[in-house]
Amino acid sequence: MSPPQGTRYGSRHATVYRSGQVTPASAGTSPRLLRAVVTGIAGVLLVGGTGAWAATNRTITVTVDGQSRTLYTHAREVSRVLAHAGIALGPHDAVAPHRDQAVGNGAEIIVERGRRVTAVVDGRAREFWTTARSVEDALADLGMRESRLRLSASRSDRLPLSGMRFEVRTEKRVTLAVHRDRRVVTSYAATVGELLTEQSVTLDPGDEAEPPPAAPLVRGTVVTVAHLERETRTLTVPIPAPVETRTDPELMLDQTSVVTPGAPGEEERTVEYTYADGTLRGTRIVSSRRTAEPRTEVVTKGSTPYPPDETGANWDALARCESGGRPDAVSPNGLYHGLYQFSVDTWQRTGGTGLPSEATPREQTYRAILLYERSGAGQWPHCGRYL
Repeated sequence: MSPPQGTRYGSRHATVYRSGQVTPASAGTSPRLLRAVVTGIAGVLLVGGTGAWAATNRTITVTVDGQSRTLYTHAREVSRVLAHAGIALGPHDAVAPHRDQAVGNGAEIIVERGRRVTAVVDGRAREFWTTARSVEDALADLGMRESRLRLSASRSDRLPLSGMRFEVRTEKRVTLAVHRDRRVVTSYAATVGELLTEQSVTLDPGDEAEPPPAAPLVRGTVVTVAHLERETRTLTVPIPAPVETRTDPELMLDQTSVVTPGAPGEEERTVEYTYADGTLRGTRIVSSRRTAEPRTEVVTKGSTPYPPDETGANWDALARCESGGRPDAVSPNGLYHGLYQFSVDTWQRTGGTGLPSEATPREQTYRAILLYERSGAGQWPHCGRYL
């Protein structure tokens, strides 16, 4: 096999082969012919070496950003093939197969160059690196495949290796309420102020937009323009009395007793009222001054549990008969109170305080048990039979 004519390109070593002509030597050969013979012998030796060299040569296709070319190389790893081809990889480039992987004859290496892109989406810059080669593909990287966009560049524009900056406006359906005139509009504005300008809405003195004009505009935003009026008033406001609670073992668990009555204080406040198109929007305390200090109320709370009921009596049945089962029941003449219609005198003789109808159901039952143990069911002449 004869070595190839001409130059092999794509290898780190590009070698030019020239065929030699071998002419038999004879006596009396002229120096010129002798030189030709020597050259021929060297050519034969070169043919032997070239066979081994050619056996390790590979044909590799390298595609960079969609542009392909064929290389002939002895390199095995992807990184070496690319190096021999003079292709340097940047930190944001993508390559397949992996740069450390070995490739064989006929393999293809794909390189996608990284590009720095700044997309200003509705006024907010989003900077990223991408191997996309067009604005359309860069938008796909942003998850913005929808067609309802306004762009400062064409979707088909190619992204240069040096990077690109373009603006994107998204379509938004928003509600615009101007002095109670409410309507839904479609806009590509980036801010509330741009929307108002787009819709020919002018803020007159005393008008206010909510959200404010500098606020970003997003889908579903409700933009309200109203005429604001403010007025202040001075009010006297009660301050609730603080409560201090103490424990008293002489009282049952659900019993409370007021030791020291409390008293509310007073505060004088200057309040600002804001009206939007005549409707109260909100209030704000401008200033306050305490004119009377509240007095603390001291309350004792019982800590002793109720003893178990050993009477075996049906207290629910008695309560239904006496009061219809209502703890706060009071007889028409005002003499009898609570579940079991205690008189105030009887209630106090069993240790109760205040009115029976103001006590807890458990305390009323406890006092009824005490009364029953002392005097029997006769204390309830009409309903005692239900016990």
